[in-house]
Amino acid sequence: MSRPPTRTGNSTPASLAVLLVPLFLGCSSDPSAPAYVASASCPLKSPAAWQAFLEQATDDPHWVKTCSDLNDCSTTVGEFASHVTDDVQSVFSLCSADIARNPTIDRCSANLRRFVPAWLAQHSPTAYGFSLDNSDYFLAQTAVNEPTAMMDPPPGLLSVLPLRSSIEQLAVDNGWAYLTHDSCLGGVRTFIMKKDPLDRFDQWFLFGLDADGKQIDSPSIMSFIAVQKKDAQGQYLPKVRLHFRDYLVTQTPSGWTLELPADFPGKCYACHVSGTRRLLSTLSGVVSSSPVRGEPGFGLPTPLAFGESRLADLNQRLDAYGVPDWDETIDPAAHGPALGSDLGCTHCHDGELRGMLTVSTSEGTLGQKIVDQLSMQAATAADRVVPDAPAMALLERSKLGDPTLSSAERIQLDAARARHVADYEALAASRFPTWRAWALTSKCED
Repeated sequence: MSRPPTRTGNSTPASLAVLLVPLFLGCSSDPSAPAYVASASCPLKSPAAWQAFLEQATDDPHWVKTCSDLNDCSTTVGEFASHVTDDVQSVFSLCSADIARNPTIDRCSANLRRFVPAWLAQHSPTAYGFSLDNSDYFLAQTAVNEPTAMMDPPPGLLSVLPLRSSIEQLAVDNGWAYLTHDSCLGGVRTFIMKKDPLDRFDQWFLFGLDADGKQIDSPSIMSFIAVQKKDAQGQYLPKVRLHFRDYLVTQTPSGWTLELPADFPGKCYACHVSGTRRLLSTLSGVVSSSPVRGEPGFGLPTPLAFGESRLADLNQRLDAYGVPDWDETIDPAAHGPALGSDLGCTHCHDGELRGMLTVSTSEGTLGQKIVDQLSMQAATAADRVVPDAPAMALLERSKLGDPTLSSAERIQLDAARARHVADYEALAASRFPTWRAWALTSKCED
């Protein structure tokens, strides 16, 4: 892959050197069309130069690389991000007057111009990836037009840290539904769901526990999602709105502290394209809960299968939220075309039933869902349902060993794994050509 071009002067990107041609007085096949006259500031002097610029600018697979899984945006795409800012975004800025007065140039550059700010946000090493930087995003969550107390962490939380048992007891005493489970994403996690008495919002808190599943480490991340249902006046919203925060929880000599860093880079939309996600537990691990204050059975011995019942109830609530209104913090259409149409992905991921899968969707998350969990698969035939419950059941039984898989079932599981790997590889291979075709949908020359 060629090295991203660099700037060689104060205003003109080096990548445009071959495009700097004498002023073009029009190259349209329509003799009645107005001549194209470039502004002095714009280095692209003809529609042909625009076309060459867009084709060159989009010819790099870095455009479809996500970096949210390992929080490694600086090392993964840092140099390319600088190129996007210096050699692509800057050209659009220098040529803004030309774009505004020429409908053909406006149209042929529209998709890439819309995509660049979204891409830069999703690859920032110091932000969640929304249209606002983290500090402004946090301020907007507590503005006067938002429900009061929506972003307040649970009272008494710090005083019960770090033990899992104490966190769970706090939830029980306060009537907050909770679940501790051995997640298919790795590790043991405790979820708490706190309902607002006026039904203005639900609050979801997540603690990752230590290797023994007994307590949280210091420092540790407490992930927080507020699901807003009503506006500040108490009127229900047409769609829920999600508000994300990652708190840093640290033990100090004077006790536990809660800090909201403004430079955490986790990309919320990359994993939450459809909004809240179901809690997927491994049947071979921990699925623990108990009735909380206000629920039937509170204070009595916990039924044996209550954890599974709680998991189902919480997932039902998560599913009911639906695809959220991103309230201008995310413009889904700016993240490129829907991926996976040839695989049947868009039957569900259509932007309404489920959020569209785009090149901003975490590659790691897709790998987990398709390959590791055997959940998502291509819906290209009537017998290929999503989620792939038969394959998931075989996978869990292979982990539990109870009952042991028969020889025929092991063959079925191996075949399912091969299908899912093939589906993931097909989806991954489609990312760049699908995106580039979308970016170059319209031509700059008639």
